[in-house]
Amino acid sequence: MSEVAGDIFTLNGRVVLEQGAQVSGDVATLIGDVRLDDGAKIAGDVAAIGGNVRRSPQATIAGDVSSMGGAGWVILAFAVPLLVVAGLIALVVWLIRRAHRPQPFPASPAQRV
Repeated sequence: MSEVAGDIFTLNGRVVLEQGAQVSGDVATLIGDVRLDDGAKIAGDVAAIGGNVRRSPQATIAGDVSSMGGAGWVILAFAVPLLVVAGLIALVVWLIRRAHRPQPFPASPAQRV
């Protein structure tokens, strides 16, 4: 039997709690799955973003269980802010180029016909 006194987090990996394993905190994965075998116990919450939570009926989770399967959520969470930043940079570059554009000189009154 193994026990973790605290939280568990993985990035692009799996968390597997085998029979009799215990976690006194939360379990979270980003682009990964959580699997709980018979007798596994989690004292906190379980979250799998970009993955799934698979648990045995004999596994115990004291907190909430959240699962957002598929990597699309992760891509969306990172792509949207990057697109906003890219748009702001493009706007600043456009404004600077527009401000530095040479202005035509008006004709002097003597040159007007």
